[in-house]
Amino acid sequence: MNTLEKVNIAILLATITYIIAINSLLSATEQIGPGLRWFITFLTSVGLFRLLIILVYWLIRVSDTLLAVYKQGRFLKRLWTYSYEIAGIPHIGIWRISQDWTCRGLVPVTVLV
Repeated sequence: MNTLEKVNIAILLATITYIIAINSLLSATEQIGPGLRWFITFLTSVGLFRLLIILVYWLIRVSDTLLAVYKQGRFLKRLWTYSYEIAGIPHIGIWRISQDWTCRGLVPVTVLV
């Protein structure tokens, strides 16, 4: 299971916990019918799920620490590593993401073989 799946499962579990809590809270009152209770639970849980997705991935994007945890060691202060294999020969390298608009993208720092 990759990190993306783990983060999404954690968000889904938080939403399911909310659904159970709001449903039991709304079930305690007899003024709301079951259809309206289901509708309120559905709308608020969809909104919460979307809000959590936006918030969690925004936090990961703006925090170097969370981004490093999310990328599992492939991120270090705007340095990214990559590895691939062509014809049985492994290729490994490091890229630095430049904020200089004249570079237009990724700038190779070192290529290791």
